[in-house]
Amino acid sequence: MKGILFTELIELIEDLMGLEFTNRVIEDAGLENEGAFTAVGNYPYRELVKLLESLSNHAQNPKGVLLKGYGECLFHRLSPNYSVELSQFPDTFSLLSQLESIMKFEIYKLNPEASIPKVTAALRSPTLMEVHYVSEKRLSELVEGLIVGCINYFDEPIELQREDLSPDRKKVRFLLHKKVAYERN
Repeated sequence: MKGILFTELIELIEDLMGLEFTNRVIEDAGLENEGAFTAVGNYPYRELVKLLESLSNHAQNPKGVLLKGYGECLFHRLSPNYSVELSQFPDTFSLLSQLESIMKFEIYKLNPEASIPKVTAALRSPTLMEVHYVSEKRLSELVEGLIVGCINYFDEPIELQREDLSPDRKKVRFLLHKKVAYERN
């Protein structure tokens, strides 16, 4: 997994909970590298799981809730770094429709051997988009949070629904319903 997922999570924990709390989370996670991550490094998925489980125990919040919140914050934290790229998209649907190709480009340019989740988006109507997530890593809550962050970034009235297509959360469908205001004559 890309190191930026680790570095941003640790920075977020520190921003919200302080250095002492963050150090306890890292220490109790029993990480192979004791929390010394770099944004451009690659690290085993299991290390992120350990970090999230430790955070869940210390924060007394379910891992899925924390992961979704992290995804939302991650979009917000990274968006200033990608303002030029984001300016090419007028709305949530246009960005999400290109998400898979953007992910592949950004990840593969740094690590051609990377394994990335399959995230596909299809416009079903001008007000309905369907996004599918498929991955062995079961980070659908992170993707859900990123979608919420995207919706918030574009400040659009979109309702997000989630449907787990497999009991292990390896396959998930998200429906995005754009609310349309109707004018009366």
